[in-house]
Amino acid sequence: MLKRKNGFTLIEIALTLVIVGILLGLSFTLINGLSKVNRSKETKNNMEIIKEALIGYLLSYRRFPYADTSSPLDGKEDIDQYVGKLPFLTIGVSKADAFDAYGRVFDYDISGSATINGKLTDTTSQNICHQLQAFINGTSTATTRITLDGSNFIPVAFVLLAPGNNKQYEGENNDADRDYETKNISSDDLLMWISFSEIYARLDCGSEFYTVLNNGASSIYVKGGKYIGCTEIAVGDQCYIQKETIAYATNNDCLLDLNPIFDFDACEKIDFSETTPQGNRNTKLRWNGISLLDN
Repeated sequence: MLKRKNGFTLIEIALTLVIVGILLGLSFTLINGLSKVNRSKETKNNMEIIKEALIGYLLSYRRFPYADTSSPLDGKEDIDQYVGKLPFLTIGVSKADAFDAYGRVFDYDISGSATINGKLTDTTSQNICHQLQAFINGTSTATTRITLDGSNFIPVAFVLLAPGNNKQYEGENNDADRDYETKNISSDDLLMWISFSEIYARLDCGSEFYTVLNNGASSIYVKGGKYIGCTEIAVGDQCYIQKETIAYATNNDCLLDLNPIFDFDACEKIDFSETTPQGNRNTKLRWNGISLLDN
């Protein structure tokens, strides 16, 4: 009887190679998948760090920074630039945190433009709480919006973006406008934003007011806010209009709550006007006896 020689047959070797190939393929797929998950987590963590840094900058300087659009990028804000890259040096973020997991600087869109008065980047003398309230009320028009469902857009203060593992933006995030989407099943884009209301709460914006000079020919009377009763504001004097304060033309109107001549919302609309050049957002106005004017 012939004895079987030691060693593998060609068939056995071929089967072994096939099995090894399958295992290597599965391992590569698993490792690649884990790598993508880890990179996504790293990117999101950096975005959280940047979000808090931007809020910290706002708390310190009462404004948000412009975008970085210099070439090459230097990490510093460029005045009057609202869409570009994150100005990480301006907000004090290290390079390690300013990049996504693939080494790309985050994209950054801060609400505002050169053609409207509503800007969170303003360096003029103004109260950021008023600025935020104007966005919340719709007096100022937000240029930057996001959609959570693909159709309904909501205004936001800023958006941070990273194109994800495929290294390119898709859909609404790739059409060169300032609307962005977070729910797209074919997209792995990563976004982070903050609402005007959230910033308003973080700043503890509860006591903002407008200063109104009575520049008319007779006294006006105010009620509410710091004015418990019906307080006379003589010609040449000024009053402070908080959210619950209302001004009247005569003492009797003030007592009866009739015929108000202006209130906080009216002050806001004048001071933050986007349709007239006088809206300077300095929280100061004047009453000329007929109408409320920006000062």
